[in-house]
Amino acid sequence: MYLATSSGLVTAFSPTTGERLWSSHTTLESPGQASADASGRTLYMAGASGRVVAMDAAKGTVLWESSARAQVLGNSGLLPTVWFNRGALVLSTSDGTVFTLDPAHPERKPVSG
Repeated sequence: MYLATSSGLVTAFSPTTGERLWSSHTTLESPGQASADASGRTLYMAGASGRVVAMDAAKGTVLWESSARAQVLGNSGLLPTVWFNRGALVLSTSDGTVFTLDPAHPERKPVSG
């Protein structure tokens, strides 16, 4: 089980014992719910600006962080969300922006159609 604070601190807990497994700081602002990939090895979270962080799910090590993809708005009440589709990350941000990101190449800039 993973919990994140509005300051970007992510903490993992054992779902069976409740024991804290690790805590790690990210630079995400107001992160949404954490999502693990199908293997359970990598944890992904998005911040309000559409920045994404990938973390080692077992150790909490930050693997990479992407650049912002959306303009941060005031308190919209929407939390950024990460889904998986055919190996890509599908994200929604607090301003309603939806985009995809290749987790193998997070530095790639989006291309408009």
